[in-house]
Amino acid sequence: MRRWIVALLLFAAACSYSIVRRVSARDFELVQEGRYRGNVRVKNGDARLTALAADWRREIEDEPEFLRRVCEQHFSVPESTGFRFMYVGEDSAARRVVLRYFGFAPKPFVIAGWQVQFVFDEKSRRLKAVYAAEVPLE
Repeated sequence: MRRWIVALLLFAAACSYSIVRRVSARDFELVQEGRYRGNVRVKNGDARLTALAADWRREIEDEPEFLRRVCEQHFSVPESTGFRFMYVGEDSAARRVVLRYFGFAPKPFVIAGWQVQFVFDEKSRRLKAVYAAEVPLE
């Protein structure tokens, strides 16, 4: 009986939802070039959104090369590029939560760096889209 319980728990853990696995599956086909077109309001001080985004952030940030690999689907990104979390935002009309990460270009001549936006459905908490874009110097 114990073996069945252990096997069931291992199966449930293996089937758990994973952002990194979902994006990496099928050669990053979920990654789109560009920016999220919705109306996003930055809500870094919002306790509800910060708590909602905490698990997503932990999973994304536990894989140090993941964000660079996401950008590499559309752009040439130096291996030394490090990404950092910028904000959690909300598109209340579309009921979406957006996490934005930014990686600074090591030698910014034309672009400041690259951004990655993860767009989640607020109700189901499922990943809906991933956008990667170059950010021009301003």
